[in-house]
Amino acid sequence: TVSLIVKYLLINSNNNEQAWSKEINSTYTAKFFDSLYGPERLTMANEGAIRNNIEILIKSLGSLVL
Repeated sequence: TVSLIVKYLLINSNNNEQAWSKEINSTYTAKFFDSLYGPERLTMANEGAIRNNIEILIKSLGSLVL
């Protein structure tokens, strides 16, 4: 299992002020039978956590009203 925390910022390019920020936590667990080779399973878990994090980001941005 990999846990990932990313802080996203939107900066207004006109005045360099922060327009929006959000810290997003995500996790992903690669199952033993996804790969019997441990380092490959870790890579799969990293990729899954990143994918989940970006999915949450896109949903958050979709509901954003500035």
